Amino acid sequence: RHLHDLAALEHLILNNDFINSVKYSIEMDKGRGGSNKHISIPEFAQQTLNSLKAYKIYSREYKDFVDALSFATEAETINFKSALTSFERIVNFIKKSF
Repeated sequence: RHLHDLAALEHLILNNDFINSVKYSIEMDKGRGGSNKHISIPEFAQQTLNSLKAYKIYSREYKDFVDALSFATEAETINFKSALTSFERIVNFIKKSF
């Protein structure tokens, strides 16, 4: 679900205000919920991207989610490949910004 949302919001994410918000949020949330408080955001983002590329189940689950919950027409729907490409651009932006 979040992959779809990030792809839809990519044009709002690729800016320094977003990065500053992420940095603040991460500092406030470090270690909450058992998360690894020692991993950097760029490392976490890259690990997430690697997992999304490696495990084919994500593609099926993404399609099931979008088909079930999106109100977009078929022409407006963001497919998994496009969403993954968008997320890769976001990850690269994060890596440059930290």
